[in-house]
Amino acid sequence: MGHDNPDPESSAEKLDQVLPDSLDRRTFIASAVSASAAGLAGCAGDSSGSGTPSGDVISRDIVWRADWTVAVNNVVTIMAEHEGFLEDYGASISEAERGFGSGDTTRRIGTAQDNERLGKANFVPVMNGIDAGQDVKIIGTDRPRSALGLIYEQGNIDDPTSMSGKDIAVASSLETTYAMWEVATDIGSPDNLDNNLQVVEESAHPASLESGDIDASWHTTDTFADYDATTDINLVFEPLYAQFPTVEDVLITNGEWLQQEGNAEFVSRCLTAHSHCAKFIMMNPEEEVDILRDDLNPDLQLTEREVLVTGMKTGLMSLALRDEVKNQGYNFLSEDVVGTSMDNVAEAYDLDLPDYEEVAATEVHEQADLATYTDDEWSQIEEYVGEWTDLLE
Repeated sequence: MGHDNPDPESSAEKLDQVLPDSLDRRTFIASAVSASAAGLAGCAGDSSGSGTPSGDVISRDIVWRADWTVAVNNVVTIMAEHEGFLEDYGASISEAERGFGSGDTTRRIGTAQDNERLGKANFVPVMNGIDAGQDVKIIGTDRPRSALGLIYEQGNIDDPTSMSGKDIAVASSLETTYAMWEVATDIGSPDNLDNNLQVVEESAHPASLESGDIDASWHTTDTFADYDATTDINLVFEPLYAQFPTVEDVLITNGEWLQQEGNAEFVSRCLTAHSHCAKFIMMNPEEEVDILRDDLNPDLQLTEREVLVTGMKTGLMSLALRDEVKNQGYNFLSEDVVGTSMDNVAEAYDLDLPDYEEVAATEVHEQADLATYTDDEWSQIEEYVGEWTDLLE
């Protein structure tokens, strides 16, 4: 475990020629040491595909529940199971399934509903669940910066922290969307809540911004890229993160179940697999888009491939571009980041949250072998993300 991915420029055809049929190329890339083509051929004889030294696999009859449908910004959890990363790092589960909102996922995990024991959910509903007494532990961050922000025509809004009297469109009535809007408006002046917040079909937002029917759209980084490409006006993205630093998503587990014998090691293997799957995506985003369209969510074949590639850059990769991911690993867990996010959310929502030490499953995190990035790999990611690198600054 802990091996680095090869350069995504490496020839897939060469790998397919040297690897045995029993070893999938994607699994090999995710766990192999960066090497030359000759080196790759030399190590291809080991077809175990396991990231654990002994090749043992710990199995649990559980569901790992995501927060929403499979998309470019919500793919790692499903891919880790579907594409073999979990077994590659010594863990086996019954299923990784899509979710129906972060609040629902948090409740399922926090109340140990059926066999649901691992989840991925938005940070604010997780905090609300903990405040309500649900038994949830955080095992790692996922998208470590909030993706939400205000999209508006340049010059149309003088101060994005003062929105009194403005017509604001949201595309979803999900609790997280509204909750984070309340946080954003609370940051500015007390009259910020004196605005017209309305649910508008997402496809109508770009035209409504152009016509002036709405003053701003409250949405996410990947949506901003779509709107920017389909309108003739100069759009601005004002990130919530600039005013209210919080993580976007976290990985969670049930606290009581985690304490049962062997489960901490099992979850640490799941976390390791998730981290290395995320690195594969970060290093091979266009191949991941093809996997997503061909295998994980064929409905996305109706969306132009280039739109999905841009969504991968803005909805996943740009959110991950922080030093903690590079140096501590994707799915890092730190009091600096998560503890500060807890403090911010607790103050904004008047929640009575426990201390960070009671919420963070540090024992799991310390056992995991997260995927970190070399300077060259990190530069490659930044270069690929390009103009969207500083989207959240």
